Formats: sequence, structure tokens, C-alpha cells
Amino acid sequence: GITARTLVFDVADQMVVGGKLRATTTLDIDVHSTTGANNLWSFPDGLNSFFAESGSVIETLNAGGSFSLDTVASVKTEGRLAAVGNGASMKIDGKTTMVVFRSGVVAGHSVVIDVDRELLVEGTVTGGVLVRLDIQNAGKTNSVVSYPDGLNSLTTRLGGRVNTLQAGSLIDINPAASVKIGGPVEAAGAG
Repeated sequence: GITARTLVFDVADQMVVGGKLRATTTLDIDVHSTTGANNLWSFPDGLNSFFAESGSVIETLNAGGSFSLDTVASVKTEGRLAAVGNGASMKIDGKTTMVVFRSGVVAGHSVVIDVDRELLVEGTVTGGVLVRLDIQNAGKTNSVVSYPDGLNSLTTRLGGRVNTLQAGSLIDINPAASVKIGGPVEAAGAG
């Protein structure tokens, strides 16, 4: 694995992580021109910019740390993406879809996921004080999954766990269309 104060990855096509990437303060990943020509992994729903394999750990470690992942195609994780530490922030900006598989974890003091087409959470998305899920233009391309009720990418499907940990925290889900929730969504101290 790699550990450094700051990690910056400027990737042309696809980034696949099968180990550990740890930054003490800043982790910035930008996959800017995915074409699919030489991808290590392919998925049926289209081009993939970023894939974290099962067991991989990509994280910032210190309070106030920043983790940014910006892609032009899908983001998929079976591993752990985390901004650890009080005040640490995670921002994932995927231009198509994002899938957090069953073994996948996305965590931070604040977590913002902004995708253009579809979000599927089978694993866990956890924020200390904030989880914001923005889905901009659902229904524009192939769906990540086929739903038994006939819905497709017009649906944001949360089948795993989405939660916050601190009292007074917020979960903010902003879909362009409908939301189908198949698992718990829990804001600590709510109710």
C-alpha cells in the first residue's frame, strides 16, 4: 500500500485499487477521460472509471481531512472508501452511476455523493453528521440493475444501510425521480 500526507491521482482511463491508499490530510482522485479501450474491469451497465476491489482501503486519516473522487464514468466499490477523523469530508462526483456493493463501505464525518444517473447502495454509507445523496438526471442510460417492479434508472435504490452517527445529524436524499428504499435509513438522534 501507499501512505502519504497528500495523495493525488490524475488518471486517464480507469483506476482499480486492490490494496491500501492512505493519506493523512488529502486524497484526490480524478479519472477524466474513460474510454473503455484498455479497462482492467468491465461492467454490463457501461464504462467504469473507478473500481475498489473487495478488501481494499482508500482513506484519509486525520481530522479535517479531505477525500475527493471525481470521475467521468461509473464508480463501483467492494472496498472501504473513508474520510476518517472529526471534520473529515468525502465528496464523490460520478458522471454516470455509483454502486456500493454488499462488502462496500463509504464513510466520513460528512459524505456527499453526487451522481448523474443512478445510485445503488447494497453495502453501507455512513456519515458522522451528514450524508447527502444527489442523483441528477436519472433515466438517461442503462440501469445498474433490473427491478422486479419494472422500474429502471428512474429509481435510486438503497438496499443496504445509510446512516449517520452523531445526534442532530442529517441525511439528505435528492433524487431527480423516485426513491426505492430497501434497507434502513437512520439519522442518529432523529425522532
